[in-house]
Amino acid sequence: MNKAKRLCAITCLAVVATWLTPVQAQPSAAQTAVEAAKQYSGSTINVVWPAGVGALGQKIFAAPLFEQLTGVKVNIVEAPPTDVYIKVVAEHRAGTGGFDVVSLVPSWLTDLSIAGIIEPLDALVDKYGFAAELQGIEPAYRNNWMTHGGKIMAIPDDGDVLLLFYRKDLFNDPANKEAFKAKYGYELAVPTTWEQFSDIGWFFTNTYQPDLYGASVIHRSGLMQYF
Repeated sequence: MNKAKRLCAITCLAVVATWLTPVQAQPSAAQTAVEAAKQYSGSTINVVWPAGVGALGQKIFAAPLFEQLTGVKVNIVEAPPTDVYIKVVAEHRAGTGGFDVVSLVPSWLTDLSIAGIIEPLDALVDKYGFAAELQGIEPAYRNNWMTHGGKIMAIPDDGDVLLLFYRKDLFNDPANKEAFKAKYGYELAVPTTWEQFSDIGWFFTNTYQPDLYGASVIHRSGLMQYF
C-alpha cells in the first residue's frame, strides 16, 4: 500500500473515531488512530461530502478538530447528494486521485467495492484496535452497511431511518377494506414490505383520484437510495 493509500486508510479510521466518540472516551482506538495520523502532519486529505447541513457540520467541527489533533488538514469537497456517486466514479476513472475519503450511500457500497474505488479496512481496523468500537454500532447498520464480500469497506457515521405516517380513517374504512381484499387477496393493513406499500399506494390513488395520492415519498430524485 503506497503512502497516499496508507494516509487515506488511517485517516478514515481516525476521522470516524473522532466523529463518533470523544477521543478521551476511547483511548485504545481513537487515540491510537490519531497518533498514527500525526506522521502525516502537514498533509491535506480531500473528503467528498453531500452538500448541505451535514457538510457544514464537518467544516465547522470535525475537520478543524481533526487538524488540531493530527496536523492533517481536511478539505471538505461538497457535491449535490445526487451527484456524489457520479463525481467519485468519474474521478476514479480519470485516475486523478482527487479524493481520499468519500461519504457514501449504502446502496453504492457494492459498486464502489467491485470497481476498486474504495479499499478494505479490515487490516487497519485490527491494527489500530477499532474492532471493539464497531460492536457498539447498531447491528442493522453494522451488518448491512459496512461490508462487501465479507470485508469491511466502510464505517457508518450516520443512521438514517424511514418513518411511515398513514391515515387510520382510510385504513379502517369498511368499504376500503372490502375493496382492497377483493383486488389484492389480503387484508388492508399498515404495509410491512415494499410490495405491500406499492399495492396500497396504487389502491388509494385509484380509489380517490384526483383528490388524493395513495403515497408520497421523499420528493427529490435520488434521495430514496439513502434507505
